[in-house]
Amino acid sequence: MPDQEENATILVVDDSALIRTMVSAIIKNLGYNPIIAEDGDECIEAINAHKIDLVLLDIHMPGKSGIEVLSYIRDHHLSIPVIMISGSSDIEEAVESLKMGAYDFLLKPVNQDRLTVTVKNALSEFELRQNLKLFSTAIEQNPLSITITDINGIIKYANPAFTSISGYDQKEVAGLNMNILKSGKQSKTVYKKLWKTITSGNIWQGELINKKKNGEFYWEYATISPITGSNNKISHFIGIKQDITQDKKKQAELEESEIRFQDMADLLPQPIFEIDLQGKITYTNIMNTLG
Repeated sequence: MPDQEENATILVVDDSALIRTMVSAIIKNLGYNPIIAEDGDECIEAINAHKIDLVLLDIHMPGKSGIEVLSYIRDHHLSIPVIMISGSSDIEEAVESLKMGAYDFLLKPVNQDRLTVTVKNALSEFELRQNLKLFSTAIEQNPLSITITDINGIIKYANPAFTSISGYDQKEVAGLNMNILKSGKQSKTVYKKLWKTITSGNIWQGELINKKKNGEFYWEYATISPITGSNNKISHFIGIKQDITQDKKKQAELEESEIRFQDMADLLPQPIFEIDLQGKITYTNIMNTLG
């Protein structure tokens, strides 16, 4: 994202040289970088050749009209805010352009103050939308399970990773309580401590054994944080969880292997020692041997 106050490139498109010059001067004085196009075809060429942050687009021009250019931008899913410039006789088309996705429209002759406010608002709003889109994409594509609930634990959002792990569809789970994941194998004390922590405004971290939609149990390492609103009161909770089921299985297999080793070692008539790097005995079957 560019620094919208200094580096934004604004494309000024109008068949009137006077309007192009006047509007470009205003844009330059605002600290932006103006480039110009005389008609719709040049506008499309400029859009494809440069990184454009905003288009000031005349409705009526030779060749492709402003409406046709706006249609091109929309049909090609180009993420560029467009402000239409229209004469008083073009009001219906200007309103139609808003329905097609234009940010706003300005009437000729263009008022400098109105142009300044509209351009700044368009750039700021577009940047917010882009940041929101980026944030949403990051959440959607995150490999960790992410859920957002209200203060009562009702699910308001769950990302695809949650679906992949739990088996519950995103739409299916919306409006349900997080306790649908309870396995019955977790101590009630854990849940009490969890809720006491997050409702106090603190972050809870720990391991949970949950149950999938198909009844299968799985382990998660969870971080659950409160979200506060403008009134500094908790409005939601966000949970970020990592499936650690395989780690738990490997840990259990290792412990079982160690037990088998000790059982076999204890049956041997020869003494066996295990010593750490400091020379301390960490295991021996000598007591069984002596006995």
